[in-house]
Amino acid sequence: MKKIAKELKWLGLSTLIVFGIIGLVIGTANFCQWRVDVNMARVDAGEVQTVEFTRWGK
Repeated sequence: MKKIAKELKWLGLSTLIVFGIIGLVIGTANFCQWRVDVNMARVDAGEVQTVEFTRWGK
C-alpha cells in the first residue's frame, strides 16, 4: 500500500509539472500575441513608417 501511495504522489507531482509547463508556454504565447495586438493598434491604417539602419564598421 505504501508503494501505491508513493507512486500516486510522484504521478501527481509529475502531472502538476507538465501542466505547469504547458500553462507557461500558452501564457507566454498569449502575452506575446497581446503585445503584437497592442503594437499594431498604435499604427494607423495607411501610415508610412520609416526605418533607419545603423551600420557598424565598414
